[in-house]
Amino acid sequence: MVSATTIDGVKLKPIHDLVDARGTLQHMVRADDPEFFSGFGEIYFSSSNPGIVKGWHRQSMQTNLLSCIQGRLRLVLFDDREGSATRGAVQVVEFGDGHRTLVRVPPGVVYGWKNDTQQTALLANCTDRPHDPASAEKIDLASGRIPYVW
Repeated sequence: MVSATTIDGVKLKPIHDLVDARGTLQHMVRADDPEFFSGFGEIYFSSSNPGIVKGWHRQSMQTNLLSCIQGRLRLVLFDDREGSATRGAVQVVEFGDGHRTLVRVPPGVVYGWKNDTQQTALLANCTDRPHDPASAEKIDLASGRIPYVW
C-alpha cells in the first residue's frame, strides 16, 4: 500500500525477487541508476521486532535508500522542509515480503517505520554519505511534532 500523497523528492521503485530452487536474489540499487544512486556512504541493516516503531529520524545532508528485505514494514514519511511544495504532507509506504520496494528519502524528510507483523523485519539502508550525528535529528514519538498516529 502506498498513500495517495507523494512527497516531493521521495521516489519509489518496485524490486523483484529472482527466485530459483536455491532461494532468492534481490537487487536493491545499482551505481548506474542516477534516479536513485548518487554516491555511497554506508549500508546498514536494522531489525525491528513485532509491534515496534522506530522513528522519527531526519537527516539534513544524507539521502537514504530504504528497502525492507525481510518481513514487512509500514514506512511513514513527513515533509517538514522549508520551501518544499509538499511541506506538511504525510506519505505511507508498506513494503517488504510480497511487495518489494526501494524508497529514496531525500535530506530533510522525516521518516519512521513500524513492524505490524508477528515476525522480525529487516530494513536495509544504503546512504550517499557516512552517517554524521551532527546532521541527524531524532524526534521523540510522543512529541506531537509529526502529524501521524501509529
